Amino acid sequence: MNENNNNDYPGIDTEAKLPKDPEYTCELCMEKFDKPNDLQEHRAAIHTAVKSI
Repeated sequence: MNENNNNDYPGIDTEAKLPKDPEYTCELCMEKFDKPNDLQEHRAAIHTAVKSI
């Protein structure tokens, strides 16, 4: 194994697939939010869901 490669999956560039910034997605409508609080407020207002799960 290549010592310079920290990847546990040779041949697959796993770091390229990771998002650069955290992103929170509503599972009900797939809308995306930058902050978890924004997602919780969206759920409560749009989907009448519980704010904290």
